[in-house]
Amino acid sequence: MTTTNPETAASAHHPAEGRWFLDTWMKVLCDGSSTDGAMSVIDWRGGAGFSPPLHVHHDEDTAMLVLDGVLTVRVGDTEQLCGPGELAWLPRNVPHTFRVDSGTARYVEMITPAGFEAFHTEGSREVTGEAFLPAPTPVDVPALVAHAAEHNCDIIGPPMGPG
Repeated sequence: MTTTNPETAASAHHPAEGRWFLDTWMKVLCDGSSTDGAMSVIDWRGGAGFSPPLHVHHDEDTAMLVLDGVLTVRVGDTEQLCGPGELAWLPRNVPHTFRVDSGTARYVEMITPAGFEAFHTEGSREVTGEAFLPAPTPVDVPALVAHAAEHNCDIIGPPMGPG
């Protein structure tokens, strides 16, 4: 994989250029192979109310930059409301999750060091159709917990409830 030109990295994409992970759209902009393992960057789109389960990364730190929409980000016992241009820091070994609090949101996840992008790509599925966001699907929680554990990430609680 090659890195994305900075002028086009934050541009709109066609849905088929990405993958669906849970009920979100994602596109890996750069992975460990293009950064000598230093970092990976993923472009995300999520729909209203989307929230991943509360989880803890043990090997990497993450930053989330909101491009469009609003996220509520929970890190430890602290919640932070993030709008366009705002960044949330999610350090390793600290429980975190977030929730999309607007109709949709677009955000970029920066992961350091690289490697955790594989969790997302391995657990994703091909985009079918012309929509960025898939129809909501039930989550196979035991499979998700096992897959996360393979990437030294522990799922320790449910997603955030409605805002």
